[in-house]
Amino acid sequence: MHCWSVLRQMEMWSFKVTRWFTFLASTVAAAGAALLALLLLTAGLTGGVDAASRVGVYLVAGGAVLASAFSIRVAIRAWRAAPPGPAAARLHQAIATNRRAREWGLQPDELLGLAFSREEESFVLLGAFAVAVDGGDHTLAASLLERGLSDQVILHGWAGRELWLQGATFAALNQGDRGLARHRLSRAEQKGAAKMDGYASLAGAAVALTEGQLDVARGLLAGWLELAKNPKVAAHIAVGNHWALDLLRARLYTDPA
Repeated sequence: MHCWSVLRQMEMWSFKVTRWFTFLASTVAAAGAALLALLLLTAGLTGGVDAASRVGVYLVAGGAVLASAFSIRVAIRAWRAAPPGPAAARLHQAIATNRRAREWGLQPDELLGLAFSREEESFVLLGAFAVAVDGGDHTLAASLLERGLSDQVILHGWAGRELWLQGATFAALNQGDRGLARHRLSRAEQKGAAKMDGYASLAGAAVALTEGQLDVARGLLAGWLELAKNPKVAAHIAVGNHWALDLLRARLYTDPA
């Protein structure tokens, strides 16, 4: 469903690039606004403009000073922006091994016990769910999904979409709740999963299976497996999805091999 490791690396690089770009752009903007204010004030004080225009000059200069102060504030916040927290960093290291989640050497409570920001919470919960469900702890997996898909969590970027997809797959394969599964799949598609070719096919196969559409399910699974053959994503496409792939193969084919 998603290339967790590649996208997490892209996210970290994006953070670094955005941080430096924002800092530099804000610094330049602050310097420019300060210079403009200085020139305007100098013109007003030295008589470079007539008395009637002087008030306008001072107002513009004041605006430039405020713009400079705001740009400085943005630059400082960009400089102080925090890098990925311990939980996200540890999870990224585990994902980079290209092993299935139960072989990451992590426990859900261990992962959730590390520090993470609100923006990273959906990613961390996604990783904890993957470990729990692949390890066979379905009760814990269900509770992690409930937490991750609640209004209390910021569903950040691709991790948010992936949580909805994993939630749909879990509801279909482990809970047999076709209504909940279809609802979660629709939410994932609303958040952009449907725009990515083959992105939601594994979850779609699980939902179709629980709805009794076996041929549709087999077709979606075949499409996902074909996508997984792409050498650009082959090493990562199954990350977090081994549990679902095992169940789908066993239920859709007499010979899962």
